Amino acid sequence: MSQLISILISYFYRPAIDIVLQRLVVPSRGGSPDEALITESIPKTAKTLAVLDEALGDQAFFVGDALTLADLFVLPVLTYLKLTPEGPDLLAKTANITRWQAVVEARRSATETVPPLE
Repeated sequence: MSQLISILISYFYRPAIDIVLQRLVVPSRGGSPDEALITESIPKTAKTLAVLDEALGDQAFFVGDALTLADLFVLPVLTYLKLTPEGPDLLAKTANITRWQAVVEARRSATETVPPLE
């Protein structure tokens, strides 16, 4: 779990959250997205999603059969990433993550804790 969280922090979080912030948060506050930052972040996000998808494989969760902090760490970023114009294309290549995300997002704890974008 710690190893996966370290990978998420080191390689996934920054580029993915840059896409989310630029596409969803910046415009909601009256700003214009930094298209260069988005363009730079897309291949980094895609590469890490591919690695994560392979690591997940057919497991129920990222670290086996039980929900862990690793799953809870990645869930919010993926939830918002799929709301961006780039998200569906990035996630279309990740069948394992898509399956996992549907299961985890259906949990009551997930549905009740998604903060609104404002």
